[in-house]
This record gives sequence, structure tokens and C-alpha cells, in this order.
Amino acid sequence: GLIELKSRVEETNPAKNYVDMVEMFRTGKEPRSHQSILNCVSVLEAMEKSAEKEKWIDVEYLKLSY
Repeated sequence: GLIELKSRVEETNPAKNYVDMVEMFRTGKEPRSHQSILNCVSVLEAMEKSAEKEKWIDVEYLKLSY
């Protein structure tokens, strides 16, 4: 069956993503590293593949090289 998961983190107003975006435009500094963003995309990709194939797919973390 399905179980609803609820976050233990309280939401703020305005939401953190909006605060981070404004701060990024104000300072010119991104709130998260490109590696951190890439890791999140890798997890989402594994979830999508798992749903398509109806079996668990391992997360393939990619390492940025500059």
C-alpha cells in the first residue's frame, strides 16, 4: 500500500528556494554546488528508470571534473 510521508522540516514564508534564488541574484553566488545538483538529478534519473523497468535501478553518481 501507499504511505504518506510528511516532512519534519517546517515550511517558511517565503519558501527557501525563493530566498536562495534572490540571494543568488543579489550576490552572484549559487546556493548549491554543481556536484550537489548533479547528484540530485542522478537520483531522479534512477527513480524514473526504476518506474519504467518496474525494478530498482542503482543510482549512478557522476563526478564533475574541471
